[in-house]
Formats: sequence, structure tokens, C-alpha cells
Amino acid sequence: MKKFAILGHPVAHSLSPKLHNAVFDALGLNDYHYEALDVLPEQLAGILEQMRVGDYQGFSVTIPYKQTIIPLLDELSETAKKVGAVNTVVRREDGTLFGDNTDYAGFKKALEEAFYPLAPLEGGNDFLTVLVLGSGGAAQAVIAVLKDLGFQVTVASRNLRAGMKRYSELNPEDDYSLIVNTTPVGMSPKVDESPLTDSRWFRKDRTFVDVIYTPKMTKFLQMAKDVGAKIISGDRMFLWQALEQSKLFTGREVSVEVRENLL
Repeated sequence: MKKFAILGHPVAHSLSPKLHNAVFDALGLNDYHYEALDVLPEQLAGILEQMRVGDYQGFSVTIPYKQTIIPLLDELSETAKKVGAVNTVVRREDGTLFGDNTDYAGFKKALEEAFYPLAPLEGGNDFLTVLVLGSGGAAQAVIAVLKDLGFQVTVASRNLRAGMKRYSELNPEDDYSLIVNTTPVGMSPKVDESPLTDSRWFRKDRTFVDVIYTPKMTKFLQMAKDVGAKIISGDRMFLWQALEQSKLFTGREVSVEVRENLL
């Protein structure tokens, strides 16, 4: 049996086991199994050491470990280095742990589905200015994609770093055409919360993206939908990043028909 897991705290809400096991079934990999492991911060280093010699072949990484796990790994992909966060770890035959980031590809694919071509500085889209809410691991992948595509990015966070804004400094009248929520605010079970509550933020001429996928329609997206704005739900990024992870875990891709029936 080849075992895989998602590491995080909490992880009870995660759909990763359901999705990855469905991919394994679709590929006919009956000896592959994926599960959720709720790991406390003080347990993380010990769990990783166990995984170097145990049954696990790889794992996904979610809140709150996408950045703190990096010093515990042996090598990073170029994407993970650029992003500064890891959401996928593969154990090599010699027991070393290789960290990668598929959130980058997942978010980019989700944007491509909604807006094509992605060429804002070459006469492309109508959203040049972007507001990213949050600065955690998922945010780092989102920001990297947007900057690589040439968008002008403003980041708001409670954990301020250089160049970021406090939420209290944001103005709903500023010229943001795309707003991306990368925080866990609004995630199940606290589905009645939104990172933005002032109704002035929600305008029809803006596009709203949430990386949360449980629930698919967050309050943040519902408020945007209610005014007729374009929305992109987190299930698309979740699907694409998981499929990229699956390729790292199995070395195989699923068909288009199987892919669109996974969520």
C-alpha cells in the first residue's frame, strides 16, 4: 500500500482525501490511499521524520504549515523557492523530502479558465490592479502568479510585512478591478463571515476570487454575486492544484472526462 496524506490543522473540512482517492480509483491505482492527518504545530517535525522511513510516499500541506515546513525539507523546486511556500511534499527513495508548490499552477489555471489570454500589460484584460487579502502560504502563490503576469498587486494583511497594507488602510473606492481572498475567513464552519463587509467593496465592475472551496459559495462571493459581479470560486484552484499534485504522486494524468467529474 502506498499512502499519502494532507497535513494541516485543522483538516476535518478538507476534500483532499475524497478528491485524491477518486483520482487514484480513476487511474486504477488500487494500492494507493490518501487520508487526512490533523497535526499540531509541536508535532510537525516529528511527523516528518517518521515519514522519511514510514509508509507514506508523499503528502499535501495546508494551513498553517505551507511556510513553516520549508526548513524541515531537504530540497525545494524552483516554483516553491519563488513562491516561498510549499503545498506538496514527495518522499524520494533515499528518504529525502522534496517540496513543491502546485498552488501556483492551480491559481493560474483557474484564472485562465475565466480570462484568456492572461496578458494585462500587453493589451489584454480589464483588471490591471489587484487587491490580495491575506499573506499566508496560499497568498504567496497567488501573488507570485499575478506579479509574473504583470498585474499591479496590493496586499492587505493582519501580519504586516514590508509593502503591505493594514485592512484599516484600505479604501473601497480605490481602483481595484480584481479582489482575491486568500484568508480562511468564511471557511466552513464559520460560513457567515467575510473578509470584507462594507457593501461599497462589492461592485459589478469588479471580479472576486476566493481560494476557499468549503463552502464553494462563500459569503464573500455571495455578496459579489448579489451585485452582478463576476466571481471565481475556490473549487477551481483546488481541483487544478490537486491534479498537479497527483502527477507528482503518481507520474500520471487523468483524462479530461474524469477531471471534470471530480468535483
